[in-house]
Amino acid sequence: MTIHREGYKTIALVAAVLAIANYFTFHFLGESMPFFCDTFLVICTGFWLFIVSFFRVPNRQLTKSPNQVICPADGKVVVIEEILLVA
Repeated sequence: MTIHREGYKTIALVAAVLAIANYFTFHFLGESMPFFCDTFLVICTGFWLFIVSFFRVPNRQLTKSPNQVICPADGKVVVIEEILLVA
């Protein structure tokens, strides 16, 4: 699995914001509410992993056949129809 090059900035920004939020959470609430701080850390880690998985580039196996249409996105081609453009 690789990460799309456009996602590195977003992943880094989200990581920085979550790190700062966790720092302040542990700094101000660490002694009085440790369970909340641990739960907040787990939620932030899960959110960050979701952001990383959003920008992943999955490995695809392409099967070529003369009777197939290749879709550029993940999904299925449902209909191919001709449209009339009116200027």
